Amino acid sequence: MRVANLDNVLCLEEKIIEQFESFDQDLYFHFAPDDKRKTTEKVKDKLKELRFSAGALYWWIYNEHPGCNPQCGTMYFTFHLWANAQILEKMLRDIVDRRLKYGF
Repeated sequence: MRVANLDNVLCLEEKIIEQFESFDQDLYFHFAPDDKRKTTEKVKDKLKELRFSAGALYWWIYNEHPGCNPQCGTMYFTFHLWANAQILEKMLRDIVDRRLKYGF
């Protein structure tokens, strides 16, 4: 189950990167003004950061809270990936919505 959930997250990330291919490839990122890489390269890094940040937070929520003593059980070991997939799904829907609304 964990591998399938991770595959889902990575697939959603790839679809988001593909959507950004329609953007200007020299897109300025406000939070990294000196980053001169192509837009899709910046997006890949941001998605990886998101995966590890959101994943870690959700891992803590489901597996490291005070009620998990000594542990909550292995059934929660995939929940952080599912939560991350939910974030990516919304992002992908938002990108497609913007593309449809503005015709690009």
